[in-house]
Amino acid sequence: MDNQHALAVNQFADDELIKNFPGFTNHHANVNGTKLHYVEGGSGQPLVCLPGWPQTWYSYHPIATEMARCYRVIIVDIRGMGSSEKPASGYDKKNMAKDIFELIKYLGHDQVNIMGHDIGGMVAMSFAFNYPEYTRKVIVADGSHPSEGMLQMPLIPAKGTFGEKMDGDMPYAWWMGFNQVKALPEKILEGRFSYLLDYLFSYVMIDEGKMSEFDRQVYTYHYNAAESIRASNCWYQFCPRYSGF
Repeated sequence: MDNQHALAVNQFADDELIKNFPGFTNHHANVNGTKLHYVEGGSGQPLVCLPGWPQTWYSYHPIATEMARCYRVIIVDIRGMGSSEKPASGYDKKNMAKDIFELIKYLGHDQVNIMGHDIGGMVAMSFAFNYPEYTRKVIVADGSHPSEGMLQMPLIPAKGTFGEKMDGDMPYAWWMGFNQVKALPEKILEGRFSYLLDYLFSYVMIDEGKMSEFDRQVYTYHYNAAESIRASNCWYQFCPRYSGF
């Protein structure tokens, strides 16, 4: 690896990205049989933040330092994400909530506020349901309870509803089905995850200017490997019908 390539890779490493989070530091913890990466900063009541697909802890950078003015902010790469381990199993939301429970006990907290985006929202809800005495408040952003109603999502969108942008009245979340397929997505997307990522963000974002090119490169870097694609797809493959919530 030449120096120029090493520099290009290094700019997406956690130790470099944390420089955009004044007052935050990188950490790892072995909990519930897996190693989780998290960043921590600020003071006050603990606020655990869980990202969604296809992003990482870095997705909280627009608001992390502001939240840290009032809270002890703990942003976690959930099981299978970013620099956290990507085991072969354990992706049902109840077990992923246990990951977070053991992490907060490791950090010495008896009660936390917890916020989750997308898949992180499912984990946050599972945490609140399974550990109510440890939950002060729960916030879910851009997500819903993963009930069996998800199994009624259409395989084919209604006529006239599948355009360049997601139809807010008739959303077609095609990736929910695609990510259910085992082994094939990583063969298709390994080393070229940016194609999916760029299309997806264009499809779902009202204002694409809210996400910089550098942000996209960070997420591409962390999802390009087959292992990362396989692990993140496991979040979708463990739906409520087949595993506990």
